Amino acid sequence: MFGVFRVAKARKTCVQALLTYVVRPKVFGPWPPHFWQDPFVIGFVAYVISNISHMATNGKLNTEQRGLVLIGTLKDVGASPTDFLDRMEILAPARDPAFMLGARNAETIITYVFNLHPMPGDSDVAAAKELARGTTLTGNVDRAEIGGALINMLYTNIVKQRLGDID
Repeated sequence: MFGVFRVAKARKTCVQALLTYVVRPKVFGPWPPHFWQDPFVIGFVAYVISNISHMATNGKLNTEQRGLVLIGTLKDVGASPTDFLDRMEILAPARDPAFMLGARNAETIITYVFNLHPMPGDSDVAAAKELARGTTLTGNVDRAEIGGALINMLYTNIVKQRLGDID
């Protein structure tokens, strides 16, 4: 009984977390067809779903429930679960470098945005802080601005680079 509620909660939380990354503003049009086949995107999305669902349910999902969250979230954000899982089954065991980079970057962003633990000395956070400073008049930045710069550095810019000029 509680499993159904946990799955629904995790799915909703995952969708909310992913919308920023997978839904483009209408002025830019949809992602190119190869967006959902890109190893970086697959690694990033898979890691986000895995971590956010774990956080949303305090780790109380069993294997079947985690699968339901993954499939439901993918459907909700416009991906084909079958195609996504087929690609993931190839990329994850092979430790594809782009797939692993997507997962690593998702971990860094989630850790920072959700303030899961201190990140002193993290080179990505330091670079994001400098990037954010460059966008202000005073050079003073807050956590949200650094988080936005981190997302641009570790996700948006990489996706744009991998998929070609998509703006």
